Amino acid sequence: MDYFPPAMNKSGELDYLCAYYLLKAHAEAWHVYNNEFRAHQKGRIAIVISYKWYEPLLPNVPAFEEAANTNMEFESGMYGHPLYKGDWPEIVKAKVSYNSKKEGRQQSRLPELSPEEIERIKGTNDFLGLNYYVSALVYPAATPQPAGFMRDLGVDTYQPWYWEQGKTSFIKIAQITCET
Repeated sequence: MDYFPPAMNKSGELDYLCAYYLLKAHAEAWHVYNNEFRAHQKGRIAIVISYKWYEPLLPNVPAFEEAANTNMEFESGMYGHPLYKGDWPEIVKAKVSYNSKKEGRQQSRLPELSPEEIERIKGTNDFLGLNYYVSALVYPAATPQPAGFMRDLGVDTYQPWYWEQGKTSFIKIAQITCET
């Protein structure tokens, strides 16, 4: 898909680089504010994550439970995990590394966070903002996925036609802010 940033069709490469540099830029902005302005201005810095909730299509079936968890880690965990726990989610690192090796690459398409970068990024959020848009049912991908992000993810989603839709003219259904 070349209509989302970075507006080039390099799924599974440039989208990971964007996440990497977004987190690094966020951390630098947080540190500048924290060191130079916070004491005087008393402000708080956060990042807002676009969040979807995924439920397994078949509850209590391990493969479907894993698919739901994987989808959430690839979507919101890519940003929240480095900020709050340090480093990328393990499932993301493992899947991207596995597929990168299958593609004949020497290293993972997911940029590695150095220990210094992990230390610099972790904790650079005074609170977490969530834009919650929609929920979906998730199941393991039944057919081979195209190379890139969708193959790394390895799941499909489904929204039943009878689920009630939001009544707003905006896509955003709710905005939740969680204090740390």
